[in-house]
Amino acid sequence: MEKERKIIISFTGDRSQREVRAERFAMALLMPEKAVREEHAKMVIPLSGTLAKKFQVPQKVMRKRLDKLGLIYID
Repeated sequence: MEKERKIIISFTGDRSQREVRAERFAMALLMPEKAVREEHAKMVIPLSGTLAKKFQVPQKVMRKRLDKLGLIYID
């Protein structure tokens, strides 16, 4: 009986500079810092889901943007 071998590939730590710059550009294009900060400031309780809907992006992406901008939010 042969053992099944599993191969696990992870790309999380091996991102090229080009990928990092492309992601930064996309975030700035879809969720400009000024607009995100303005919308965040309007909210009594900043919810990442509400902001995600407003900017029409997935909540996971909005959370990442808020983290990068150092803004506090609730999921």
